[in-house]
Parts: sequence; C-alpha cells; structure tokens
Amino acid sequence: FRAILETLAFAAPLLPVVSNLTGALADADEIRTPDYWVRHVREAVRFADGVTVLRKAGVDTFLEVGPQSVLTALAADVLPGDEGVLTVAVQRRDRPEATGLLAALAELHVGGVPVSWRQWFAGTGASRVDLPTYAFQHQRFWPEALPRPRKDTDGSGDAEFWAAVERRDLTALATQLGDDTALDALAPALPALTTWRRARTRDAAVNGWSYQVGWRRIDPGAPPVAAGGWLLVGPDGDTADDVAAALASAGADVRRLPADPATATRGGLARRLTAALADGPVTGVVSLLGLADDPHPQHPAVPVGTAATLALAQALHDTGASTALWCVTRGAVGTGDGDAVRSAAQGGLWGLGRVAGLELPQLRVGLLDLPAAEADPAARVDPAAGVDRVGSASRVDPARIAAALTAAGDEDQLAVRPTGVYARRLTRATPADAAA
Repeated sequence: FRAILETLAFAAPLLPVVSNLTGALADADEIRTPDYWVRHVREAVRFADGVTVLRKAGVDTFLEVGPQSVLTALAADVLPGDEGVLTVAVQRRDRPEATGLLAALAELHVGGVPVSWRQWFAGTGASRVDLPTYAFQHQRFWPEALPRPRKDTDGSGDAEFWAAVERRDLTALATQLGDDTALDALAPALPALTTWRRARTRDAAVNGWSYQVGWRRIDPGAPPVAAGGWLLVGPDGDTADDVAAALASAGADVRRLPADPATATRGGLARRLTAALADGPVTGVVSLLGLADDPHPQHPAVPVGTAATLALAQALHDTGASTALWCVTRGAVGTGDGDAVRSAAQGGLWGLGRVAGLELPQLRVGLLDLPAAEADPAARVDPAAGVDRVGSASRVDPARIAAALTAAGDEDQLAVRPTGVYARRLTRATPADAAA
C-alpha cells in the first residue's frame, strides 16, 4: 500500500477535513503524505470523535456518500436527541440508485440545504413555469403543538403504582402496598385494572388533541345607516314581522316574498325569485322557510322547512344570484350557560346550511338562530333584558337581529339571545374531570 502511495501526487484539500485517524481537524500538510494514509488503513477509525468535532464546529447536516446508509445510522447514534441535525444517505440497499439519490437531494432541499436543480433536469426538456398568481399569505391555521401528557394522568401522585399496573407486575404492586398477601387478591383484578388504566391514559392524551364547538359573545356594532335591499322569503307571522321591522330599522328596503314551506318547489321559487330580483339587486335574502318543523309528506324523516330551504338555495343558484342567503332557525343551537339545543329538527338545518355555504360560495350562506319557543306562554321577563314573550314564541330586541344580519362582517354562524349576539367558534376541548 505504501509503495503505491509513493507513486501518487497529493494536492491540498479544497474543503476542511476532519480526520478519522485523529478525530480532529486534519493538518493540510500531514494528509498529503503516504505515512498518514498508511496509518489510516492500520489504526482505529475515530468516527464518533470526528462527528462530535464537526457538531461542535456548528455542522448540522451530515451527508453520507457511499453505497449504503451505515454511517448515517452511526452518526445518528453519536448525536442522540440532538434537534436541528440532518443526517442523509445518498444510497440505500433497498432502493434503486437514481431513486435514492433523488430522495437524498429532496431531503436536503426541504431541510434548508441549497440544491441547484438545474443540473438534475439538464437534457430532459424541462422548463421553469410561473407560480400561481395568488399571493402567499404567511398565516398558519394548524393547532399549536401540545405538551406531552403527564404519565400520572389522575394527578394523585401514585405514578409508580400505576406503572406497575400497566406492566402487570404483581411483585412490584405487592412492594408498593407493603403486603405480600395482597398478591392473591390482586391477581384476578389485575387484567381489568390494566385495561382500565391504559384506556384512561389514552383518553387523557386524546382529550388534549380534541376540539369542540363553543359560542362567544360578540359586538357586531351598529347596523349601517343604509342597509340596502333585502328579500324576506317565508310565511307571514310574528317572526317575519320581527325580522322585517329589524331590517327596516337599519334603513333597509325590505321586500316580502310570501312562501308556504309545504308547497315550495325549486322551479316555483326560481320563477318568483327571478321576478322579485328584477326589481333591483338585493344585499341579502333572509329565509324563514326552515322554521317549519312539520314532517315532509313524502319524506317524514325530513322537516318540511329543511326541504323548502334546500329548494330555495337551489332556486337562487338557478337564477345566478350572487348574494347573502341567511337561514333563520329557532333553538337549533345551544350557546352554553343553560342555553341548550331545543330543536333537533332545526339543528339539522344548520348542517344543511353549512354544506350549502361550502358548495355554493356565491350565495354566502349564513345561519341565524333565534331563541326557541317557550314551554310556558305566560312566562314573563323584565323588559329591560330586551326580551318578551308573545304567545309561545320568544321575541328578541330587533336591533340585535339587524346587527347580526347587516353588521357582523365575516361572521356567518350567529345566535341572537336575550343576553346578546353569539358567534360559533372551534375551541380546544376541556379535558374531562380527573376525579370523575
């Protein structure tokens, strides 16, 4: 080996070299001698020392150029748990060479290492293309990373006891209890305890990942002085009068389109809407059709109001209208603090409305829930609270209805209550009470 080396010419390295012979930065003159390389093939390989020296020097990317990934695995072992370090192998035994090389380049690329892709695509006829024309918004919508759940999920401090339960370790349990005679009593119960404990630990972790729907009180602000034209679709009655009065108080030009939910059809509504919209554009359409809870005659499982609301959305789509469609319900949602869902049928309309809003974005579908009918028609409330009862229906301050419809901005899922206007929110679920 030395005889061959003495016939070669050595040049100074263009990049710094950490020596596997010394485990330190190599001397540029020393590595240009046959003696160095003879020692290199005879003495121990100081690979771990070399990786450590590189890491201390600030190196955070390790690329293995070779036929397999042995050194990549070794480097990962040398730097266990060291965040921000990237180790990449150019080739792997279980992959074709081109596939392995491209995967390595891609991993380097996403890890922040500059990769010039021009050479990769040279001769293929590939060309650059413009990115889509929308602006990139640097706004993230993913939930923040959660802290790891505590092992002792019940908070009692008995971590060692429950760890023994999870391992089904009777001896350790007897030690914890200080009573060897407890083994006979514990043995039959241990499988059930282990299953319960594992389920509890799993549920505690899942609770930390879960979200739920909540309601937040908002201040929509005052309605605009001139709220534009609004089309009110649905049967006449107290609710229609309340909504019309609310919009009129905000300066809106309210047009009524009486419609019976039991007989409303897509084609019929489309014709009537076309005629109504010909009188001038409207800012929004308010549907009261969904308030009818009676079963549909052909489909008893579907409320007639839900079917009529579907027909209205389809009819608006058929007319080519581009406007806000507000679907009014009563008692479809519960805002918390004693305000529970009062009508499952009305709640189903909210499901339809949310889907329609996604599939027909030009309609900008909104959902507005009013208080449910009261069980006791004679119930009375202080007028200062902004609510009274007429017959069996709850009536709220018209100003709140007007503000919800005309001044809520991007909010499209609202509930008007005697205590204010509430908006639907997705919030992190509250973990179950550990003592329960």
